[in-house]
Amino acid sequence: MLIDFDYAALINQRPKISQRTVRSPGAQIYALITRVTSQGTPPFMAIALLLDIDKGGDHYAKYDLESLMYVMLFCATMLKGPNGTWRSEADFKGYQSVPLREWFDLRSLEHSYRRMGRSKASHMLYFEEAVIRKMDPYFSPLFPGIRQLKEAIFPAGITDYSNSQIDHQKMIDIFNDILANLPEEHTAKRGVKRSLPSKFLQKIG
Repeated sequence: MLIDFDYAALINQRPKISQRTVRSPGAQIYALITRVTSQGTPPFMAIALLLDIDKGGDHYAKYDLESLMYVMLFCATMLKGPNGTWRSEADFKGYQSVPLREWFDLRSLEHSYRRMGRSKASHMLYFEEAVIRKMDPYFSPLFPGIRQLKEAIFPAGITDYSNSQIDHQKMIDIFNDILANLPEEHTAKRGVKRSLPSKFLQKIG
């Protein structure tokens, strides 16, 4: 797993960020980050958490759902087709930059959560150029659904969560739409189901 779901907020509780149990991230790559928090793996954290928009306030379910989108962006950018094949440096040679990779460059981010949040926000603002166009072509059938997720999470602006339309059912609907429209060559040999279980994601967030 790329994000820590044991840190996800329960829907029927409203835990304060400051009250959550602190545990060191498992991956050594994050050992140099300024302070260890219980909010997840930094490159996959919600922008609002990185920027501390809520000033240590409630951890909302939509933050965990936003993290799922970043996992999708990561996989579609860093992997080359199925079977966990990583893209090589040669695959990225034609690009002047690959913004998503910058989320993992702690030195350039000066080990700062806020700087990472601002970097992610700028990439979401220029989503097509900075994110979609840098993904591996194999994942192009997912692009419409990824765009839907981004618009549902940021309908009124990158750091304005007040009008966010993302919830568990919305995400399930988008995923089902993605599955229903996948080309046969992406599903026939892999036994991919065309819809998600009705309770999928209900315990996440």
